[in-house]
Amino acid sequence: MMARVLLQVITVNAAVLIHGGAGCVGLLAVQIAKAHGADVWATGKARPGQARSHHGEILTQAGILL
Repeated sequence: MMARVLLQVITVNAAVLIHGGAGCVGLLAVQIAKAHGADVWATGKARPGQARSHHGEILTQAGILL
């Protein structure tokens, strides 16, 4: 039910922020939002002292704006 509500809200060029975008559920949400034409932004973990982590690389490869 919640997925149907979200799909009605996501439109082409809508800005969508997904917290935890590099996780299993987050990546699914990213793919759904991108498939509906949204501009997707996501958060992910960074290790102390590093600007990017493995999560950042996953999001970048998925075409996400960091």
